[in-house]
Amino acid sequence: IHHLIGAAGRVSFGKPEMLMELLGVIPGAVTVFGLINDTTGRVKVVLDQELMSHEVINGHPLTNEATTTIAAADLVRFVEATGHDAVILKVSLS
Repeated sequence: IHHLIGAAGRVSFGKPEMLMELLGVIPGAVTVFGLINDTTGRVKVVLDQELMSHEVINGHPLTNEATTTIAAADLVRFVEATGHDAVILKVSLS
């Protein structure tokens, strides 16, 4: 995937300290909604094309103890409202 998104190195799971610093979440609760906490734009957002083909998407609202639903188009608007680019790529195997 790092080739698809133009990353210099391999893509991996974030360290707990970085997840908290950049997204305000702990491991197991990582969510696109954490972008609201990345005010310096250090996180690159990649949304799976297959996921975005659904009318609505479920996600954790900064905690894995709850789930919220958002329209795919509204998710893109949210990402852009946080100052990030919503890059949509085919990354799933299906």
